[in-house]
Amino acid sequence: MRLTIIAGNWKMNCVKDEAKLLVEAINSPLNEQVLVLVFPPILYLEGLIANEVSGIKFGAQNFSQYDS
Repeated sequence: MRLTIIAGNWKMNCVKDEAKLLVEAINSPLNEQVLVLVFPPILYLEGLIANEVSGIKFGAQNFSQYDS
């Protein structure tokens, strides 16, 4: 079977508390054929990983000179 990949790159669209809520909202039991990847701003990465969200893999992104 094929692996389904769902990935989201948040850019600069949420603050720390919103990032946590978003990860909690998308954290649901998934089967082995689905891989969920999220790429929050790097400043939020450690806190999100520390919550041990099951079934979600994390990446990071760098900063931007723009406000949004």
